[in-house]
Amino acid sequence: MARGVGKVKNAYEEMMKEGRRLLRVGGPAAVSLRNIARGLGCSAGVFYNYVCNVEDVRRHVAREVLGELRACLRVAARPGAGPFRLVAQARAYRSFWRMEPGSFAFTFRHDSPYPVAKQEELVGWFWPDLARLGPEQEGVAWYTRVHGLMHLEISRVLEPAMAEALWQDLCGGLAAAARHQAPEPGAPQAA
Repeated sequence: MARGVGKVKNAYEEMMKEGRRLLRVGGPAAVSLRNIARGLGCSAGVFYNYVCNVEDVRRHVAREVLGELRACLRVAARPGAGPFRLVAQARAYRSFWRMEPGSFAFTFRHDSPYPVAKQEELVGWFWPDLARLGPEQEGVAWYTRVHGLMHLEISRVLEPAMAEALWQDLCGGLAAAARHQAPEPGAPQAA
């Protein structure tokens, strides 16, 4: 029997969870109020008590996706990883998006709630280690390389062997850049 969203204690959270589930199984096109309502067993009109439109749901889902990515990058950045910390994070970034190709397309499409124009903000928010690389724009430049390669891999523009070779090259460059990285705030300074 279908459960009505009005009978769910945390209706807003349930709507967002269903939006996230739809994104995982059906890609960006599946995230609609009608599909969320169908999944929760209620009418789409009920949602207007909680959200203004489907874009509210999409913004929330995009924030959730980036929050999950941020958590993955933090795990990869465990203390003591040294100059290869950025390489570990690049690999975590790649693994996350390879597991979530629909989320990648949804989060970074041209009309995303997080447009490309805000890359500096994104880098600083979910990948602070990358933001500390050298001059102000250096972290954004590295992020653009990592993100661009991920886009090419997910969209299957690159053959798998070529993608792997490019990732190896990119990780080598990140490791070299990390050796010259600005120290983490609060890290002990070398004498």
